[in-house]
Amino acid sequence: VKAFNNCNPNPCQNGGSCLDGIDDFTCMCTNSLLGYFTGKNCSEEVIEQTPPQITQDPEDKDVALSSSVTLRCVAEGNPLPLIQWYRDNEPLNVFGQEYTISSVQPNDRGFYHCRATGIASNEVAVSKSASVLIQGVLQHGMLVESSKRRRREENGITSFIEEVNVLLAGMELTIQIDNSTLITEIISVTSLPGASMDGLLVTTATSTDQFTAPQLSALIAPNLIEAVEQASQVLNQPMKFTIFRFDGCPVEDTVCGSTGSIEWPESEIGAVSRQPCPCGLNSSVFADLDLIASRECAGDFETGARWIIPECSSCNLTGTTGILCGLTDNIDSGGQLASALLTVTNNTEELRTEDVALSTVLLEVITTSEIQEDLMVSLDILGIVDHLASAPQESIRASQQNTNSSLILLDLLQTVTENVPLEENVPLKFVGESFGLQVQTVMVDHETPLVPDLSSIADSIANNSNMRPP
Repeated sequence: VKAFNNCNPNPCQNGGSCLDGIDDFTCMCTNSLLGYFTGKNCSEEVIEQTPPQITQDPEDKDVALSSSVTLRCVAEGNPLPLIQWYRDNEPLNVFGQEYTISSVQPNDRGFYHCRATGIASNEVAVSKSASVLIQGVLQHGMLVESSKRRRREENGITSFIEEVNVLLAGMELTIQIDNSTLITEIISVTSLPGASMDGLLVTTATSTDQFTAPQLSALIAPNLIEAVEQASQVLNQPMKFTIFRFDGCPVEDTVCGSTGSIEWPESEIGAVSRQPCPCGLNSSVFADLDLIASRECAGDFETGARWIIPECSSCNLTGTTGILCGLTDNIDSGGQLASALLTVTNNTEELRTEDVALSTVLLEVITTSEIQEDLMVSLDILGIVDHLASAPQESIRASQQNTNSSLILLDLLQTVTENVPLEENVPLKFVGESFGLQVQTVMVDHETPLVPDLSSIADSIANNSNMRPP
């Protein structure tokens, strides 16, 4: 209970009106017959007007349940602008630079921003949005799937939810994890907002920082289903439920770009998931090349989370890149892969950074035993490396910087020269656009194998294409 009213008597001068706050007040300075005034008490006359400008945005908060949290938003202008707070784009009856929540509860979660309005000009400046989250608090939606459920028109489901809440609110669920115990409290059971079927919204709180929200959700969900279904039996209304995360977007697959689909991981409201463009088993290389798709988990804590349409413009891979992404789909051996790669990379002037990087990754699929068993595999690999070394210099340079492709290719040349199957006294000769080499079996008087020196090849590649080993 407030001990006194900070606005009695009115501390605002020159016709300003007072808004009472927690241990403070805010003066709304208005135009008077004397002119414009500003300042804490509307006591400073405005000589030159300037529009409002946000100088300090509110910051994200992730706090414990029932703790205090303060958001701060600072704005400048002359006269001093009026600051009002918003949650999830809805105005709050809160004014001033600071907004304090003395005991944070689940319904306080959301995205807050402030608007600074010029008193004289009515110009508006809007701050960035900041999230207020509560550690360990999750919400799950539960849909009734039993054919024996009460009909909504009889108001049965409403009374059922109220009865379940009486039974379960405050209950602690004990979850065993290896040698430790996790305690989750059911805070409330209410109706699921906007449910097309009869549904429940279960809010829980868990005192732990050992798990991410998706991990915690996976641990809690089976226990929630069990608790609610047992409650329905106690109430002589046995029902079965399916469960989903209400305040987070679920794992979901979508087609993205021209070469496949992306599995989007479970994400929190307001989070943006970034995933490499799809490319068969080789998508990870795109993360290094910044070929990324993104998708926001939108929504709010009142109506629930929802995925928006993903941004996949970077993943419309055509030409050589698209062919490379699908190259391993119908290929069963390293020999077939090498032969196909030799053909795909033949147009060296069109090879882009991602083509060089992808081709390098695909070459690593070819095993040493396949090189040892087939001379043509070695010849194809040498031809592919020659193609890549003849690519535009900017493609080679960028691929090397991002994926270390040059060093990988030199290591591959070393593997080929050490394992190529040769007949005695019959050398292997290769002459390409960027380099040439000769490999020959040499008899020595000791058991130590003669390892080819690839320094001249490295120099040749560097001199002809700037494909410099790091």
